[in-house]
Amino acid sequence: MNSKIIAVDFDGTLCENKWPEIGEANEDMIYYLRKRQAEGDKLILWTCRVGDMLRKAINWCYNYGLIFNAVNENLPEIIDSFGSDTRKIFANEYIDDRNRLISSCREKSNMELWVENEVRIACEHERKASGTKEEEQDYGCACFESALKAYRSLLEDGHSGFSIGMTKYILVRMIERKPLTPIVDTEDVWSDARDRSGDRGEVVNYHYQNADADIEAETTLEYENEHRFSHSEKKYTDAKKKAFYIKIGNYFGILGGWKNHYQEAEIYTSEWRLKIGEHFYIPISFGVKEIRQYESKEKVYTQEEMRILLSEEFQLFCKELEEKKIEILQKDVKIYLQENSAKAKGTLRIQEKIGQHNETEMIDF
Repeated sequence: MNSKIIAVDFDGTLCENKWPEIGEANEDMIYYLRKRQAEGDKLILWTCRVGDMLRKAINWCYNYGLIFNAVNENLPEIIDSFGSDTRKIFANEYIDDRNRLISSCREKSNMELWVENEVRIACEHERKASGTKEEEQDYGCACFESALKAYRSLLEDGHSGFSIGMTKYILVRMIERKPLTPIVDTEDVWSDARDRSGDRGEVVNYHYQNADADIEAETTLEYENEHRFSHSEKKYTDAKKKAFYIKIGNYFGILGGWKNHYQEAEIYTSEWRLKIGEHFYIPISFGVKEIRQYESKEKVYTQEEMRILLSEEFQLFCKELEEKKIEILQKDVKIYLQENSAKAKGTLRIQEKIGQHNETEMIDF
């Protein structure tokens, strides 16, 4: 396996940015780089520090077990390859707190601007409630910012509409540590959660087991759904593109316009794979990809429209519970109108089937 070259920044990356001082160590990053180096990859320290401040940074890294193959210069083999020591440090990976992905260099849609504004309003409200200043760390604001990063990541990957909803469903199940596929009582449900990172020694294996009988429990479920009166609506235009493609093994051929030049658009993809008989699939697929343009328009709900919206969404929520065979015994949900928003909030008393599993079993390897 060929080794890779990793160029890593110091301030704000290996440690908290306290320039010209050295901030608190980013131990997760240091551990990651030490692991990569142990696997054969090469490290270059790429920093603006010079002179005595650079020497302090190198010594600081040495105390944490980081010894670099080069500092602010290319590796000898790269110099030989280019015939000179180029001004730009060559690396396969660049790790810097100010990096920006190419996919993020795009014009923002109205929806993304709306989301950013919502996060700004939420952070202002959070700081006002907690009494923290702008330059101080606020836990609530950090959560809002993390959610914004996740939303941007979805946009950068080209998700919209249905695919965002599907990704959200998968992410929620991951966060709640729920399986992504049905659990059956077979050997392949053993989950190897071993930490293979080297010296942390965390080994966890667990096995779910079906209960011998249905067990039901009566619980209380909290419900809350809020909307702002001012909102963004999609208005689809007649502009759209459609492209057909074929995949044969590693070959990919396309007919029609593929690139999305619209500022706001939804992408729909359908694919069919050829098969012989009922179960034997062959590596040939046909597909169609359609890009539909839409425009985001700012709208304001009336109080009556808001009541209808919140009521319909609550009824849909109840319907989804019933489809999951969850019996609703009592509903106590009310709609509260506020100056800029309205929310439906309350509780439901439900009866549902619950699973029973063995205690998590720790197994040493």
